[in-house]
Amino acid sequence: MAWTLGSSAAWSIADVPVAAAATRLVVTLPGQTFTSGSGNSGTVLGQTAGSSFNITLTTVDASNNVDTMYNGNNGSKTVSYTGHANAPGGTAPS
Repeated sequence: MAWTLGSSAAWSIADVPVAAAATRLVVTLPGQTFTSGSGNSGTVLGQTAGSSFNITLTTVDASNNVDTMYNGNNGSKTVSYTGHANAPGGTAPS
């Protein structure tokens, strides 16, 4: 939607997507790029077992628009993993 004031208006507001309330988290892995409104793209890069890597969690609405107003618990969230600590052969990470 574009808004224009009168026939001699000097300005207009273009169609700018505004995110609704967050409905989910999008996980972006190494090798991927997140774009608001469309989601993740790119190919996930393989990771070495036992090596750390970063992920990004993004709060989005149903149309993948970033919910910039979401701050969770005062902007602080802890993500933890519970699962296998060692490689399938029993080797511990170093």
